[in-house]
Amino acid sequence: MNRKPKILYLQYSPQFTGQLFDIITALTGEYDCMTVNSREDFVFRLHEFKPDLILSEEGVPAISAAGALHLVQQISSDLPFILLTTEAKENEALSLLKAGASDYIVLDKPQRLPFVLANQFAQQHTITKMEHALTEKSRLYEQNLAGVFNTNIDGRIRSCNQAFATILGYDIPEDLVGRDINSMYLSDKDRDYTIQQLLDKGRVRNFETTLICQNGKHVQLLINSYLLFDPVLGEEVCEGVLIDYSDTAQILLNLDKSNAQLIKRNRNLEQFTYVISHNLRAPLGNIMGIAELLKDEQSQQEMEQLINGLSTSIKTMDTIIKDISLTLQVKDRVKTKKEEVDFKNLMEEISSSINNLIVEEQVEVSCNFEVPTIMTIRGYIYSVFYNLTLNSIKYRKPDESPVIRVSSHVAEDQLQLVFEDNGKGIDMERHGKKLFGLYQRFDTAVDGRGMGLFMVKTQIEDLQGTIAIESELGKGTRILIRLPMN
Repeated sequence: MNRKPKILYLQYSPQFTGQLFDIITALTGEYDCMTVNSREDFVFRLHEFKPDLILSEEGVPAISAAGALHLVQQISSDLPFILLTTEAKENEALSLLKAGASDYIVLDKPQRLPFVLANQFAQQHTITKMEHALTEKSRLYEQNLAGVFNTNIDGRIRSCNQAFATILGYDIPEDLVGRDINSMYLSDKDRDYTIQQLLDKGRVRNFETTLICQNGKHVQLLINSYLLFDPVLGEEVCEGVLIDYSDTAQILLNLDKSNAQLIKRNRNLEQFTYVISHNLRAPLGNIMGIAELLKDEQSQQEMEQLINGLSTSIKTMDTIIKDISLTLQVKDRVKTKKEEVDFKNLMEEISSSINNLIVEEQVEVSCNFEVPTIMTIRGYIYSVFYNLTLNSIKYRKPDESPVIRVSSHVAEDQLQLVFEDNGKGIDMERHGKKLFGLYQRFDTAVDGRGMGLFMVKTQIEDLQGTIAIESELGKGTRILIRLPMN
């Protein structure tokens, strides 16, 4: 966003002074702030000024804060709405939060305002990135010259792009939905081979075959297809790419590029959604916890410590958002995306971002990095360390403080990372086969979505590595990650 974010401020009185005035005045360097004092001006500026965020004081003549929120929601349910209220009306403020307001600030204690604004605009930036990524994925899918398709495990077509329909002699993709792709093979042997490859290996790579078009014409194709788990359907599906087999060398090149782009973009979108809902939660919780402390009277020293804590958490959120941006760059830039990552610094950064949780649970973290750094994709390795650390804390024994040991060393020309804890452990005989499945949860006593280990495994495999888990109920868990040295 090259322009300054726009704030529309619905103010009780056009004349005011004090700390809130000083804070808002200081913010004019970062934000384009417009003030209104009446319902008519508020409605007009909502449409003309097109703000990115609303600040609303309680008690404005002719319009309540609830009425202002209702007007905003009619325009956009995603437009952040921050209420400025008094301590005496905090209960009404909580009711407004339930109605859709984003946050509230106590007028007598406005120190939170800069941090609340920064957090809201950071979230808006992240959502915008996701929307752009989804638009790009749709463009890639619809405009791809290769035929892209998605079927269920039995071969029934769930969706396809226009190129797929054209190759098989259909006018529009919708004409193919529900049809059995397995019935289109000219050769029963080819059909049986592709099915068996999917079941045994989870993929079919650059397979030459012939399909029968709608008009009976035979078309020679190269097919790449993969067996994937669809978290929405809760079942396995097949995604694939096919293209006319005329110029072998050029087709193989185009097929590999199209397929690689499709897989990378799908994985990065999953990671993007996960990081938004999971990785940002801890530093945001830190900010909210410190914000509550700021409501109380604090000494100058305590205030400086709290502000430093807020600054650290906000920087952590900024780092995560930058890592997401790198993840979304799904063109073939693996070499340029790699950087040297220091394991000790990474663990210190993660520990700082969840410091409140570490203190509350009396977590002991010890590190022994014989190999101190690695050249890798920072966003991936951060997410791996973060999730494994958080899991060790979440699945701790109720009567024992968590102990987490992280180490690195070289074995068999590979970098080995080891995470060990003294937590509850896992019943591997019962859950081992589903351990890395998407949305698989085995301890319902702990809040979670069952995505952590799935994403960890996906990211490790993207780095050309492997992950294995050893665990026993009541005896903790040991996780071994192997990564190539180069």
